[in-house]
Amino acid sequence: MMHNIKNILKSAFYVDTRTLALFRIYFGYICLIDVLRRYSIIEVFYSDAGINFRRQVTSKYSIKYFTLLDYFHSTAEVQLLFILTAVCAFFLIIGFYTRFFQFLTAVGLISIHNAAVILENGGDMVFNNYLVWVLFLPLGTSWSIDSMRKSLKKYPEHDSNDLNHPFKHKSTRIFHFAYIACIVQLAMIYFYNNINKTGAMWVDDFTALHYMYQLETFLTPAGEFIASIIPIWAVKFLTQMTLWIEMCAPIAILSPIFQPWLRRVVLILFIPFHFMILISVNIGLFSEVMFAALILLLSKQDIDYLKGLIYRFFTREYTVFYDRDCGFCHLTARILKRMDVFSRLQWADRLIEGDKPENVDKLLERTIVVW
Repeated sequence: MMHNIKNILKSAFYVDTRTLALFRIYFGYICLIDVLRRYSIIEVFYSDAGINFRRQVTSKYSIKYFTLLDYFHSTAEVQLLFILTAVCAFFLIIGFYTRFFQFLTAVGLISIHNAAVILENGGDMVFNNYLVWVLFLPLGTSWSIDSMRKSLKKYPEHDSNDLNHPFKHKSTRIFHFAYIACIVQLAMIYFYNNINKTGAMWVDDFTALHYMYQLETFLTPAGEFIASIIPIWAVKFLTQMTLWIEMCAPIAILSPIFQPWLRRVVLILFIPFHFMILISVNIGLFSEVMFAALILLLSKQDIDYLKGLIYRFFTREYTVFYDRDCGFCHLTARILKRMDVFSRLQWADRLIEGDKPENVDKLLERTIVVW
């Protein structure tokens, strides 16, 4: 009985470290894009030279938001903070001292968001929530420079024979309270979006989507095109569909049974849903942040399946010859082995018996030979 309960909980509330790695890469990319897209408006909205919203507080009882920009005033100073935050986001993407740069990225971005709250929207609020929650997650456990450095210390290969030995496989699934918080956060977003859709356009004539496509201030060129061709029956169908999928999403996300299938249904429904929002209206990075949150629903089986699909395109095997007496060459070989996720590389040196390239001894004095 307890064994069955444990298996159910594992399916529902354990997360694969590769899922966290994929989330880290995409989430870090969004962080970088968010900084870069605001860089051109620093002087107008974030420095003392422009409209400084932080100085326009009319009452001492007004809400005070945390922001490091209270200590950066000139345009050059604010630009420096933006650049440092962008650098931290880049290091988060590649997983270099992940927790440290994860924290700095969160502090930098939240400071930017809080410096001009009037510019923010619901997407930025979701962004900030996930910036805080994922601080507690081990995002650098897989597919990162941190994990590579750890592996280099743990498996000190000494020659090509060692390089050809596969690593011992260990479980990539972990349990973490912050992961539960992240998926609860996602479920709450859809739940509260659903219960707030109460106007006549949502529950009587189902024309809410029609009115969205009349918001010319926000429409993209693609949104204008869709608005010109979408028939009324499609508007009503998609409006009702939105209500139904948002109502069912929290149950599917948090259900401890029928996983990972219920979350796969959520992915199948909401990826196109948010993609349509993305191409139709300009509302900041809302859709991109929701894509990142949806990545967290990927199970171990999903990651293995995606890996298998990509594996089909990398069927050729290679033999890599390197100079075993060159320390740098050997280190390079060890690093490349860890990047060879499909195990398509065999390692060899000049002492190998059998077929090998002509003049391989001379070539190895100045390069690595892939054969």
